[in-house]
Amino acid sequence: MAQPTDNKVSLGCGTLILIALIVLLFGNSGGNSDLKREIRSLKNEIGSIGRKTSEVQSEVKNLQVQLQAQNETLRRMQDMLAKSSAPPQPPPSAPPAEPKVESE
Repeated sequence: MAQPTDNKVSLGCGTLILIALIVLLFGNSGGNSDLKREIRSLKNEIGSIGRKTSEVQSEVKNLQVQLQAQNETLRRMQDMLAKSSAPPQPPPSAPPAEPKVESE
């Protein structure tokens, strides 16, 4: 008679295990919606960061162009300054005048 009692206990344990698994699988459905909401929020933030990064890259390119123009202007000004502060060059000496021979 002990045998039928053991079967009932085993059937009860198996049923409890199945119930626990069902509760685990479907009981966390509220957590999934929270995760989905969090993922959606993170995707929006990533998109925002991407747009801001593009704006910053564009601004950096503009600044590089401006800097190159200023460097070119600075080089030209330095060249002009170097030319104006160079010691004056003596005028080329004229060849000695040939003696005039008076003819009679």
